[in-house]
Amino acid sequence: MEVTRELPHAQHPQSHHVPEQPPVQKLAVTAAARGDLDMSCWALIPLKNTCLSKSRLMPHLTRQQRQALIDHMLDRVIDAARSCAHVDAVALVGSRLPPRSDLLILQERQPGLNPALKQARSVLRQKGAQELVILHADLPLIRADDIDALIEQGRQQGLGIAPDKLDQGTNALYLPTDLPFDFQFGNTSLRCHVAGANDLHIQPALVRRQGLGLDIDTLDDLTALGSETAALFAHTTRFGSSSSWKLSALC
Repeated sequence: MEVTRELPHAQHPQSHHVPEQPPVQKLAVTAAARGDLDMSCWALIPLKNTCLSKSRLMPHLTRQQRQALIDHMLDRVIDAARSCAHVDAVALVGSRLPPRSDLLILQERQPGLNPALKQARSVLRQKGAQELVILHADLPLIRADDIDALIEQGRQQGLGIAPDKLDQGTNALYLPTDLPFDFQFGNTSLRCHVAGANDLHIQPALVRRQGLGLDIDTLDDLTALGSETAALFAHTTRFGSSSSWKLSALC
């Protein structure tokens, strides 16, 4: 059954450099310590307002092409999450999301990533979720084994973080739903998330994998894929004819 919730506004974290993780006493009871590795785990994918998404690609792609890119990457993230050994269900959270019979849809009331994620965590916990893996929707190379690795390493440490390609932001995050952890997603969220974990006496697993680290924001991000770029879109017709859309020519 499709469920709709309205979620509130977000705040943005301050910019900082990522510090080295100090040796901290690990007091949190992890899933491994509880022997509770079969807990209900949900993948949660937040979506921005599509009118504002991928604005840095506007000089290079039409609105229709950008929307097709967004849709295609989202499909890949959803497919990867569904193929995971450890993920039981998938939910989307965002504003004005269209209904889908195959996913749980959570509507936010106003734009705001971090408050939306906080409220979504509460909703999913009420539905029985004991673990949550948050995945950005613009990870074109993501695979099921990337997500499983994040979950497995996160279970061992009590929390798992997948940094972005610049080691500044956070592209994916694993946590138990009962952990009092504050979401601080933003351009320089990695340091904030590491510090937040340390405040809870957790030394988080930092999971660096290509499928989790490469998000798409600029033309350079697309061209950095090289031959992978053409292969990424080789089997989709969403981009129109080759005369109007030649992504391989950008590589």
